[in-house]
Amino acid sequence: MPELLHNTTFFCGVAGLYNVNNVVAFLKERGGKVKVIKEVIKAVAGNTGSGKEVIALLLKQRGGEVKVIEEVVKAVAGNTGSGKEVMVLLLKY
Repeated sequence: MPELLHNTTFFCGVAGLYNVNNVVAFLKERGGKVKVIKEVIKAVAGNTGSGKEVIALLLKQRGGEVKVIEEVVKAVAGNTGSGKEVMVLLLKY
């Protein structure tokens, strides 16, 4: 369980700060050891540079794990870079 927690915590940083290529590489390497928890979705929702691409990837690959909660909506609302596009994708989901 500690490895799962460590990988998931690290994934929050990757998903929130980097582009979709970095997220794809991380999931290829450690995807089975990562849970898409609310903190991950909040981090992606706040990713101003690549939020749209990263959320689209997560919805496609791990959609059953994506939960849209109030905290996620607030993070999207504060995303001045790609928040609108992220919200559209989440609403379509």
